[in-house]
Amino acid sequence: MIVFRSVAISFGSLPLFTDLSFRVRAGEMAGICGPSGSGKTSLLRAMLGFVSPSAGDIEMCGKMVTPAHIDYIRRHTAFLPQDMHLPAASVRELVAMTLPSIDEQLDDMNRLWEDLGLETSLWDAHPAQLSGGQRQRILLATALLRRKPILIADEPTSALDSATAKRVIDVLRRSIADFDTAILVASHDQQFLAACDKVIKITPEQTDSEEEKEKVSEEEPSPSAEESAPSAEKSASSAEKPAPDSEHTS
Repeated sequence: MIVFRSVAISFGSLPLFTDLSFRVRAGEMAGICGPSGSGKTSLLRAMLGFVSPSAGDIEMCGKMVTPAHIDYIRRHTAFLPQDMHLPAASVRELVAMTLPSIDEQLDDMNRLWEDLGLETSLWDAHPAQLSGGQRQRILLATALLRRKPILIADEPTSALDSATAKRVIDVLRRSIADFDTAILVASHDQQFLAACDKVIKITPEQTDSEEEKEKVSEEEPSPSAEESAPSAEKSASSAEKPAPDSEHTS
């Protein structure tokens, strides 16, 4: 589902990392880790065509990440940035902006909220009243209900305590079991990384991916024909970083 082949990404003339190769198959959860500034967020954005690699190829859902295929790739990928702010008067309105079918999926959403430790009273709250951890979990639940074959997330547990982060891990694991989702997450959270099927470490100008390079060279069946896809993904990110929750949030 996700394939990187000898990918390099630079910030201006400064190389962030080079020669990165790995594969994430359907039904796998992989973590990306590395020091701040090593290019983890740029890597995720490159998967959706927002950042152009300086070398190598990226493949998503059997399609190369190129202008010709980027709309298809975005329609088949749920992206959870570190934070997302959309102009909304309530959480219900916020969710409806990215999940128009929310009225039909309300029962599923409420079950997800319960699993993630969220109270249904938050539906009528203003988004500005949410803690960072509440916002992260609401956006995660919304992304999961889009039922995309690929989910990519940037630090989805950064504002959570360890017990609440465990809830997130369990929900993601269930998505893998139920829908064969391929999940790639950038994270500093050692608890989260320990729960991944594989971890890809990136450091400036070099990668720890020799084993993954061998896997990438394996031949795989050709992807099936394109299916009818839902409307394109909507997302907007903000420079504001949520403050960590020091206890269970609800």
